[in-house]
Amino acid sequence: SISIPVFLYWQSFNLAFLQLVLKWLPSIGFVSFSESPSGWLKSLILPSCSLALGTSAIVIRYVKVSVNGQRKQDYVRTAYSKGLGKNKVMYRHVLRNSLIPVITIFGMTAADILGGSIIVENVFFHAGNWKADICLNFKQRFAVVAGTDILFGTYCCGMQFRRRLIYSLVDPRIR
Repeated sequence: SISIPVFLYWQSFNLAFLQLVLKWLPSIGFVSFSESPSGWLKSLILPSCSLALGTSAIVIRYVKVSVNGQRKQDYVRTAYSKGLGKNKVMYRHVLRNSLIPVITIFGMTAADILGGSIIVENVFFHAGNWKADICLNFKQRFAVVAGTDILFGTYCCGMQFRRRLIYSLVDPRIR
């Protein structure tokens, strides 16, 4: 799932089923919120799903592997032998310790989602930040392009900082 481009996940499915058969969601275009709130929401569903589907497959795989690895640890057997219930052991011990790799993946994929949004904006004909960045680049407005690129770079650095903060909330040993 990592090697498949982000826009291909839902594009073939949504065109064949959601638009042609059911006619529930628009396949292209963007509706502003002031024009139609329900149309705005409908126009955001497919691009959001196409961005999130690839990342969610990676995250689900990491959660599964991490939880299975933590369930085999000695402290889990000790928690069960103390008489703790399955839910308490899974949430308090196993899931909490297995979240560190998952948080790392979230931090790493934030930049991928931001980069994949340029493709999704073009496929679904949305006028977003990346499209404005490319248009300004062709018009040789390099100061504005540099500003938007600095903004996107700050976003990626901020995601890494937030990831570190979440580490300290999940695992007190990291503090």
